[in-house]
Amino acid sequence: MPGPVPFKTSELNGHKPEHRKIFNAKNEFIATSGEFVGTFMFLMLAFGGTSFANLLSPTDPVSGEPNLTRCFYIAASFGLSLAVNVWAFFRVTGGLFNPVVCLALALVGGIPWLRAVLLSLSQVLAAMCAAAVVDVLTPGKLTVRTTLAPGTSISRGLFIEMFMTAQLVFVILMLAAEKHKATFMAPIGIGLALFIIELWGVYYTGGSVNPARSFGPCVATKTFEGYHWIYWLGPVLGSLIATGFYKFIKYLEYETVVPGQDAATETEADKKEKEIERALSNSEQGDSQTTAHDAHEGGVERRGDGARMPEGHDLV
Repeated sequence: MPGPVPFKTSELNGHKPEHRKIFNAKNEFIATSGEFVGTFMFLMLAFGGTSFANLLSPTDPVSGEPNLTRCFYIAASFGLSLAVNVWAFFRVTGGLFNPVVCLALALVGGIPWLRAVLLSLSQVLAAMCAAAVVDVLTPGKLTVRTTLAPGTSISRGLFIEMFMTAQLVFVILMLAAEKHKATFMAPIGIGLALFIIELWGVYYTGGSVNPARSFGPCVATKTFEGYHWIYWLGPVLGSLIATGFYKFIKYLEYETVVPGQDAATETEADKKEKEIERALSNSEQGDSQTTAHDAHEGGVERRGDGARMPEGHDLV
């Protein structure tokens, strides 16, 4: 009789290849379904807050200036919703909720490419469902699509989205992908990053930084702007910039610039500094020994050459 399906680690038999396949498939299912629920909760709450804020006029009725209360409320809705849901799901799926974050983590080796594709599809589907639910539950038309403000050109919108996404992705890589003593607090930093990004981007571009966030409401309202592509290309470019810089400083071992920065005590910080000094000292000793060895070998070669010189040749 076949044994139990290895859904739990205790049921896994390493001698049976089919067990490992089933176990891995189970993990991918958990990651994909968890990411769907997490993205849905994040965007549903953010869309709900945005719908309420958009009941206000985009501009102040007296001064004609942008309505700061509205922009601040939308930024807070997205930032707080992301922080709470990332904190809830980061032990389950990582709490990515964004296809370009999946792209960045796949590029740095944080997740397999297959999982990145599956999570991205799950996130896009969750965004469509979140927009549809908010559209049904709130009176009036759904007003959470990302659009360019008057005077904001397509090229400006593209670069705003690119730089904002670069900020968000770099924060995620440094706080969550890069393991340190404060990794468990990464959701707070990630939520604050989105909050400050939205403070700039909400008025000018809608503050997307997430292709799924822009795509979902467009599907729900069956309305696509002619420049919708900037909400895909801009975040992708931003993710590539952040990933490239992250890999650059990792290659140069940025940890040696401020050693012990994550140390809990001064003793640990001093230990880190001494380790670096010891490595540098060993490197210098190795270089000096190599130089001495080369000089010795050179002297032997010169003496050997002199022994082969023809008789009668004067040596100076």
